Amino acid sequence: MVQQASSAERPPGVRMAYAIADAVMHIHRERVGRGPTKAQAFFRRNVVVVVMEDTMTRGEKNLVANGQAEGARATRASFSEMMRGDLVAAVEELTGAAVVAFLSDSSAEPDVAVQVYVLDRQVPGDSNPSDGRDGHVSGADGPAGAASAAHDSNGESGGHTDGTSRTPTDDNGA
Repeated sequence: MVQQASSAERPPGVRMAYAIADAVMHIHRERVGRGPTKAQAFFRRNVVVVVMEDTMTRGEKNLVANGQAEGARATRASFSEMMRGDLVAAVEELTGAAVVAFLSDSSAEPDVAVQVYVLDRQVPGDSNPSDGRDGHVSGADGPAGAASAAHDSNGESGGHTDGTSRTPTDDNGA
């Protein structure tokens, strides 16, 4: 069993990442009829990323099973566009920054979706403030140090401030 810190014990950036993942899951559940079973959010500077697993509805899963994965992706894209306003509003409220770009995509196999929010300024609580460079990050710099959090549909969560996250129900030991 993964030991969970109480919300008050988590650093502010991690609390925000949890709140973003939770808000995205809630909006999906309310607007689509079911939400992803797992979601993790992380941010660095002015970019927020939400990765969701097990997002497809029964109808979308049936499309994929019948060789129509593109139809399922098109449906998912329509859902994403339908939710755009609510998702952007939630991220803006939680970060206190304006979303200047929202991007969303999904994969049928594996059933994974990603949303990227580009903000008009750095996210409060980012543990890696801008260091004066031109903003380009090499692969070695990656998201280490960025605030990260993960949730599953059972309300359990796990996350670390080192850029990694793990939900207690993960079987792969990652």
